[in-house]
Amino acid sequence: MVKARWWHRLLIVLIGGGALLVGAVSLYVAYDSSREAVYRYSWRGDLPGGQGLTCRVSIYDSLNEADIYCGEFQKPTAVLEDLAKHGRIDRSKLPEPRTELNDGVTLQQVSAAIPLAYEVEHVFRIQRAWKPFGIAIGVLFGYLLLASFGFKVVLWIAHGDTDLQP
Repeated sequence: MVKARWWHRLLIVLIGGGALLVGAVSLYVAYDSSREAVYRYSWRGDLPGGQGLTCRVSIYDSLNEADIYCGEFQKPTAVLEDLAKHGRIDRSKLPEPRTELNDGVTLQQVSAAIPLAYEVEHVFRIQRAWKPFGIAIGVLFGYLLLASFGFKVVLWIAHGDTDLQP
């Protein structure tokens, strides 16, 4: 039996503090990975007019392409299809042939008449949280197991015995 010394208590406090830190970080990572992005768009009626981030269309004539930065949409064709689906534009007035460049030019014209804006909200979904929180608990348990094993190894190296006497 080894009589407990100040550095034994310090080591136990450091292990406990480390457990709190590992637990807090792994729970935060689990929470953050359980959040889901939910997008709302002005043309769907989800957003009141004039609010949110403005969608931005970029035309690349030299590359014969166009891109849009608008929430989960990355291509103008997808935005035009969504606008047509929600009755904001007439599908028959879309350009032929349907290329990204033609759709991008059309979308620029549409955005002058219809304000294109979006808003993103990160929502916590408990259904997505079970696996990340299980992993977080496993990480914490693994840390405590490794730390207690390390503590016993340090005691054995320093004193040749692993039993502490208060």
